[in-house]
Amino acid sequence: MNKRIIPIAMLAVLGTMATSCQKEIITNPQSSITEISETYTVQYAVNGVLHTSTLYGEDEYIAFIRGLMSMAREGYNVCVSNNVIADSGITKEKLEFSTTSEDEAIHWLTEKAKDGYTVYMSYDKETGMYNCTAVK
Repeated sequence: MNKRIIPIAMLAVLGTMATSCQKEIITNPQSSITEISETYTVQYAVNGVLHTSTLYGEDEYIAFIRGLMSMAREGYNVCVSNNVIADSGITKEKLEFSTTSEDEAIHWLTEKAKDGYTVYMSYDKETGMYNCTAVK
């Protein structure tokens, strides 16, 4: 039995030495985590009730705005801001935009919100118009 153990042990030692002398190939580890380019903290009010939501990425932000647009179509008063919503009554700048296209309204709203405006939106069922007002 002693004659079998020594050659097996020597073979195991030589095997580990052979693998330790191999040149190591270093590769960059692959990550399964998707990087998100932008994080949006959006404050919004629906019928005067203030909410805050954190959204990850442009697609999630647009989907969120689409949801708010559908609430406006149902008759809710909706206000969106990437900043704190403050109703001071004193405004320096006021912009208005009306369209029948939901996509145009979403594009205008997101651009103005990114520029620091607080955007109020409503929907007129009779005319089919999205009415947006941006205040800064």
